Amino acid sequence: MTTIFARTRHVYDSYGDFWRLVEAAEFPVRYVDEIDLTDAAATYIFTPMNGETMAMLPGWRARRAKIIWWNLERAEDGTLERSLTSVAGAVDAVWVSDRTYAARDR
Repeated sequence: MTTIFARTRHVYDSYGDFWRLVEAAEFPVRYVDEIDLTDAAATYIFTPMNGETMAMLPGWRARRAKIIWWNLERAEDGTLERSLTSVAGAVDAVWVSDRTYAARDR
């Protein structure tokens, strides 16, 4: 299995350190529009969720690759629930990095 990080083409300065860590760890990096949905041996981890990724979600429902959304942001009240509803069936898992945030919705 190959783990590949997928980033949006829109650059968010707040994600700069995260992407430098991914590259320092020598993970392969692709853009979200380069995800190979047919590769059952690939696991793609993408962040952030934005209009670019939202537009792709319907196409991700018919996939062989595994797709994980690593939600690095703390959502405002109600945002997490709406986000989880929007990705249902389009991703295999949602990761969060904050213990309290993770406990809100398993």
